[in-house]
Amino acid sequence: MFHHNHNAQRTCSRCGKELTDAASQECGVGPVCRKMDNALFAATIPSNLTVAVQSYKNINVGHLPVEAIPTFIRMEADLLAEDAETRLDWRETVKRVEWLRSFNCLPTEAIYSLYGIADGLGYVGLVSMWKGGASSGKATIWYQKGRLYAKGPMNKAFRIAFKHMTGWMFHSKNGYAVDHAESSLTVEQKPCWSVPASQAASFSLVIKKHYPNHEGLKDALAESVIAKELVKPIEVVTTPEGTEYYIGENEQEPSVTYDPDTNKLTISPEPMHIEMPAANNFGPSAMPTEPLSCEINDLPIPDKKLGYAAPAEDGWIKLVTPYNQGFINDIKGIPYYSRKWQYTPEKCWKVAPEYKAKALQILKTYFPKASEVEL
Repeated sequence: MFHHNHNAQRTCSRCGKELTDAASQECGVGPVCRKMDNALFAATIPSNLTVAVQSYKNINVGHLPVEAIPTFIRMEADLLAEDAETRLDWRETVKRVEWLRSFNCLPTEAIYSLYGIADGLGYVGLVSMWKGGASSGKATIWYQKGRLYAKGPMNKAFRIAFKHMTGWMFHSKNGYAVDHAESSLTVEQKPCWSVPASQAASFSLVIKKHYPNHEGLKDALAESVIAKELVKPIEVVTTPEGTEYYIGENEQEPSVTYDPDTNKLTISPEPMHIEMPAANNFGPSAMPTEPLSCEINDLPIPDKKLGYAAPAEDGWIKLVTPYNQGFINDIKGIPYYSRKWQYTPEKCWKVAPEYKAKALQILKTYFPKASEVEL
């Protein structure tokens, strides 16, 4: 076991600038970045304590500076406390994580494990800021005529994540979308992005991660609830053969928009009507008495362009996707010895079983149409 020297260089955990005054070194954040505390610590999602605890255990205490060890031990007391499962406010623990992150001498695996702790505790905006995927500028969010809109500073990671939501649109300065469909904006005519209200959950996560300093999100989501209650959910029909169809389209997930002015639903693409067998064909008596069998070639082939997850021969989970920098950044938030990049025979990321839920969440964030094969 070894420890780094006491005089380790300290940098701001959010912007990377050197910390020179005692007040900044005490919290691990510079004076300018500290102004964002309220926004960053409010951009949260429900915690996953299992991920946080596992990430903590992955840190080798020998890689920490001597002066950081007491704080590191205090974090363990926080995560293993009796009330940890029911605790909602983890700000003090995450501030300790941020303080540790400010030590410039930490190895990469320790840094990503710290990311995993804060991510597991639900502070996605702060983690995204550490990784360089969050904007410090303010974004404005609003709801109008069945769609959720976002307008904020330029952010590449946001654009990548936003384009993986169904029904996304970009509205240019003149108020027209890139596909020439007329926009209904009545607010300031500046470039903005929008998705159908049916994408509210994904929209909220993307905003919290990439624009933690935002305004209007809570009100916009509340307004969209009215439309959601009036929209019938997309129905999935499963035939006796086990084939699933969307009532709307069987190749891509449809989006539904409710227009309160006309009291009409718009489904894109148009609904596909399915001729269902007679009712007596669905009963147990109609099912074969022996298990069905099929050739391997008859099984559906996962589409790499959409992304998919499948079990690997070594018991890990493999994630096969097109190139996406945001996806790669989030996968690297999993501790380095619980993930690996495989070159042959198939290029893919592989993740340890204990991070299956986390890996699938990341996969669905960037590839919403990804499939899960025999998981």
